[in-house]
Amino acid sequence: MKKSTVYVVFILMLVLLAAVTWIAGVKRESERPFDIGDLSGADPAEAEKAWQESGSAEDLVSLLKILCYRYKIEGDGSVVPDIRNYGQKLLDMAKDRTADLEKMDENGDILQILNVIRSTGAK
Repeated sequence: MKKSTVYVVFILMLVLLAAVTWIAGVKRESERPFDIGDLSGADPAEAEKAWQESGSAEDLVSLLKILCYRYKIEGDGSVVPDIRNYGQKLLDMAKDRTADLEKMDENGDILQILNVIRSTGAK
């Protein structure tokens, strides 16, 4: 076998290995369970009212947790526009530095919520 053929085969194997590694990582990330606790008894209307009264990022995150729970665990697709809307408000607060998401992320819930927000189309 020629030396150039060996190099081409070697490079193709490296590209294939990199592609398989990347695909496996993406698949593993998408299969990660959504676990932010049991919020089945939480009332989104009360959380929305609390957020509208206070305007705080903490209340907004609480509202988003309830909405994301309803969407991901209970399968309620009707909350997607609300997640997108309130999620965009949270992302805007983070961009404006009026909300520090790292300080509010006690249990790793914020990252899971941000993944849901991004999946609904918020930027």
